[in-house]
Amino acid sequence: MLTAYIVPGFTFDTFGTAAIAALILGLVNAFVRPVLFILTLPLTLVTGNNGIQAPS
Repeated sequence: MLTAYIVPGFTFDTFGTAAIAALILGLVNAFVRPVLFILTLPLTLVTGNNGIQAPS
């Protein structure tokens, strides 16, 4: 909701809309990030772990 006040052109109609969007983004992040990590693991190992960071 803070983003709607800071970023021009970013709006939401109701609090429910913002909550649903946050939930969807959270779920996508929770499931896609580990899959991408596993898929890119071979490349990470081949390149000598350059650029790998501890998850936050």
